[in-house]
This record gives sequence, C-alpha cells and structure tokens, in this order.
Amino acid sequence: MFQGLITLFLASLLTFYIVDLAPGDYLDQFKNNPQMSQERLEELRQEFGLGNTWGDRSAVTTFTAKDITAVAIKPDGSQILTGEANTVALWDDQGTVLKTLEGHQGAITALAFSADGELIASGSADQTIKLWKADGTLVKTLEGHQGAVTSLAFSSDGKTLASGSEDRTVRLWKTEGGLLQTLTGHTGSISLLAYSPDGSLLASGGGDKTVRLWKTSGTLQQTLTHKGAITALQFNQNSEELVLNTIANHQTWQQWNLEGKSLKTEDLNQLHSQPITAAAFSPDRTTFATSVGKTVRLWSQKDNQPLGNFEGKQGPLERLQFADNGERLVLINADQSVQVWQKDRSLIKQYGLWLKNIFTFDLSQIWKGHWGQIYQGDFGESFSYQRPVTALIWERIPNTLLLAIASLVINWSIAIPLGIVGAVNQNQWSDRILRIFSYIGQGFPSFITALLLLFLAQSTPLFPVGDMTSIDHADLNWFGKILDVGWHMILPTLALSVTGFAGLQRITRGNMLDVLRQNYIQTARAKGLPENKVIYTHALRNAVNPLITLLGFEFSSLLGGAFIAEFFFNWPGLGQLLLKAVQAQDLYLVMAGLMMGAVMLIVGNLLADILLAVVDPRIKLSNLN
Repeated sequence: MFQGLITLFLASLLTFYIVDLAPGDYLDQFKNNPQMSQERLEELRQEFGLGNTWGDRSAVTTFTAKDITAVAIKPDGSQILTGEANTVALWDDQGTVLKTLEGHQGAITALAFSADGELIASGSADQTIKLWKADGTLVKTLEGHQGAVTSLAFSSDGKTLASGSEDRTVRLWKTEGGLLQTLTGHTGSISLLAYSPDGSLLASGGGDKTVRLWKTSGTLQQTLTHKGAITALQFNQNSEELVLNTIANHQTWQQWNLEGKSLKTEDLNQLHSQPITAAAFSPDRTTFATSVGKTVRLWSQKDNQPLGNFEGKQGPLERLQFADNGERLVLINADQSVQVWQKDRSLIKQYGLWLKNIFTFDLSQIWKGHWGQIYQGDFGESFSYQRPVTALIWERIPNTLLLAIASLVINWSIAIPLGIVGAVNQNQWSDRILRIFSYIGQGFPSFITALLLLFLAQSTPLFPVGDMTSIDHADLNWFGKILDVGWHMILPTLALSVTGFAGLQRITRGNMLDVLRQNYIQTARAKGLPENKVIYTHALRNAVNPLITLLGFEFSSLLGGAFIAEFFFNWPGLGQLLLKAVQAQDLYLVMAGLMMGAVMLIVGNLLADILLAVVDPRIKLSNLN
C-alpha cells in the first residue's frame, strides 16, 4: 500500500510537469468567458498557482533576433513582434518564428497589437504605417507623416489607431482606413502614446520633455512639463479619479490628475544605487519595473515596496514591455536576445497547492453526523469545459462503468470455461481451434477490431454506427430505453472484449495445465474421484490464484481502459473525456483521471489480496507484505 501511494504521487508529479506548460494561457481562457466574474477570476488565479503580483514568476523562453529596432507583445502574452531592419517577425512564446511581414522600405521603428490581438500595426522610417491581420495579410497602408513613425497605440475597441512621429505630430486613424485628426504642439519627436481605458483621452509624450493630454476629438486638454524625455506613460484609476502616471528620463515617476496637477513625485534613483536604463508600468496598474544593468526589479505602485528581481541575459537592458493582460513581461537584452517572463509559481509550489486542494477534509462534520460532507476536496476547474472537474467525471463514470463491466463479465464468463476446455483436452481438435482463435484475437490490436466492427455497422442495418442512444430515445418507455442502450452497447463491448478474452483464455489454459500435472491431481484421480470434481474443485481452485491477481489490475482499468472503443463508437464515457483532455493539455482534468486510475489500481490490488486469502487457505492476510 505504501509503495503504491509513493508511486501515485511520483506519477502525478511527473504528469503535472509534462502537461503544465503555460498556466497563464489557461487563465486567459477563463478571462475570455463573459460569464466569469472578477471574484471568480481571482479564485482561479490562486487555484491555478498564479500569483497576484510579480512576487512569483518564471522564465518562459529566451530567443535571439537580429538588429531589433522595435518590439511589441500580444495582449495575452502568447506572441511577440520584433522589428528587424525593414521586416517584422512574429514569434510564438517558445521562440519560434511564425511569420515575417514584409513591405516596408525603411527600418521598423514602432509596433503594436490591437486589444483583441487580431490586428498588428507597424511603423517605419519610410514614414508609413501598415496594418496587418494576425495571419499576416496586409490590410491598409497609412501615409501622411513627414518623418519616421516612432510610436503606435490602438484604442481599447480597436477602431482607432494613434501614431506619433519624428515630425512632432500625433495622428489619429480609423483602422478601416482614413485620417481622423492631426494633433500638433509638441516640439520634439513623439516617443510614447497611451489611451485612457474608455478611449476618450490620449496622452502623448515626447523628447520635448512634455506630456500632452488630448481629447480624441482633437482638443488639447493639458500640457504636463517634466525635467527629461518621457520614457513611460500609463492611465490609472485610483480610488477617487482617473490619473496619469509618467516616468521622465527613466528617473522620475510622477502622478497627475486630469487638471494637470502633480499628485505625487518619486525619485526612482533612490530605489537603485546605479542609473536606471529602462522602466515600464504593468497594465494591471499594481506594479512597475525598472532595470539597472541586466537586473530587472519589480515594485509596488502603491508604496514602492520591492516585489522581487530577476536577471536578464546581458545588460544594459534596452527595453521592457508588459503584455496587456499583465501576466507577462518582455525584455530586450544588450545582445539582442529576447526574454519572456510570466507571473507563475514553481512546479513544486503549484503541485503542493493542487495536493492541498484535493486532500481537504472537514472532520467537524463527523460530530454533526454529516458523513457525506467530510471530504471537501476540489480537483479544480476544467480549462476546456470551464466546469468543475469532479462534475465532469461523475457525468461520464456511469457510461464507462456500464461498458467496462459488460466487457469484464463477457470476458471472464467465456474465457475461463474455454481455457479449462483447452487444458483438459490438450492438443485435441477442440484445443487447437481455441488456440487459433486466441492467437487471432491477441494479434488484432483493439483499434483494428474497432475499425472492423465500425465497418460492419456501416455496411449493415443490424447495429448502430455510434453514440449511446438513438435519436428517439427520450420518446421510449423504460424498457425500450434499456433495449436501446443495450443495442448500442453490442459493438463497443465486442471491441473491448476480443483482445482481453483471447489473453485471459490462454492464461487460464496455461495455469490449468500446470496444476493438472501436479502430484496431488494424480492422487485425487487415483482415489477414484469423479473427473468433474478433480477439475473444478481441486485443479481450478489452485489455478485461479494468478487470475485473481490479474482481476486486481483489470479493476484499475475499468474507467480508463475503454477509451479506444469510446473514441471509435463515440461513446460518451470517461476514456474519451480524458483523451480529449490530454490533447487539449487540460491539466486538472488529466490529473483527476490519473489520480482516479492510480487509486483504483491500489484498491484493485488490495481486493485481489483479500480474495486470494479467501480462495486459498494457505495464504493468510497476516503474512501479506
């Protein structure tokens, strides 16, 4: 039992490592569910092993590009854009180039994703802006700037694009094509642009040491003067009003209200002993990052408390940029390598949190007499189905048990008698025929058997092609429903039974032959006992021990071993559910299936040991290891 538990934990930890590749991506699936509340998202963040801040983090990937002139990260953090000379490269988060976008005649100087990630904007020294679909199709080319395009920003609804240029102007464009506004007033190149959350305001920062706050109708609302070039911009909603965060020359962080009043000024140099080379605000509006050399430090926006630090590959770092979902951070090293970091917890922390969730008990329910409420474990929520894993599994277990138990009963009720017949009539015609059938049965893989049976169903009207019930199942009476399900069970049960029956029949035959050669069998015959009593009382009882051990292993595969038949015959069972979970990397659903199979293996072996003690008086439970 102890060895089985150790094996269970090691196997589940290995599965956790293999399947758990990018938990941040899974959380984004829940974020895209319109019925998901913010409170539930926070619960899932904790359940998935994701931290609320960057205090927990891990490196996703590192890859090397050439001559990077601009960078942007997709809102969900799954893809990265880099500008390399006059070409835009689209990378996945594992460092593989997905597409290259060509068409500019000058170096790429600015890049941006739309909020939904479906549009890409690229600005160039050739004074043009190109809009691309996510698949790399060119949508529009926007012309009008008299200098290199230096900054780009999409509005939250993706209908408007703002561009800044070395010609000291900001232009607002429809993403469908067409100029909306030209905003003038800066006396230096525009380096940064930021939309307010509702898209009604636009902030532009430039090398002229000012931030200008515009209404998107084109009206200048405020001019905010700084002591250095603007290097970071972000709108933020505090408890009272909408404010604007700015960082000048990577050194001074200021917070402004919309009337142009400075609410807070922080000298970031006090946080470091060396000059800061890059700074960025996290879109979750709780964190900002600074870099000195190759070290990135993360700070709380609320009180400037350090949240941790990590090392880039080579300093000084040229740029920091957060994904819009706030889960990932891209940094550009001095050697032009790109690193992607994400909020995360280590594998051991995530696994420990998962174990804590599933092994939760409320012992106080014992004294209250609520025995069904003692276990309070939670196997998590399915990424694919966005439903509790426990509910999904309990829906499928009856269907799989119905199929598996039917197959088990057929296998044992036919294979054991035929194995006895083969052993008693060794090398006679009946034994030879049975051996031929067993060889054929074992030689056919389960999926080949399923395909042949499926072909039979399609070629004849005798059997249904798939599913568990007919279309008119709901209209049948209770007896008709039983017959309907039984009719649909025939072919899947046969597909499961053929290989198992052949193997079990051969094992039974071999065990019986060994026992029939023993001296005590010859003694029983010499005493004149009837042959039936010799076979079924003395021989079979001693030959059945290995079969009982085998039954313990088959018990563990009752729920998961039917997935081939379920897949081919579209049987709505647990095996099909777990197969889809593996294909979709649905971590918690896979882990629940693994745990259930492992527990059933342990229970099956325990039952086998108990049955061995019952059928064989030579075995005592006190002697079992």
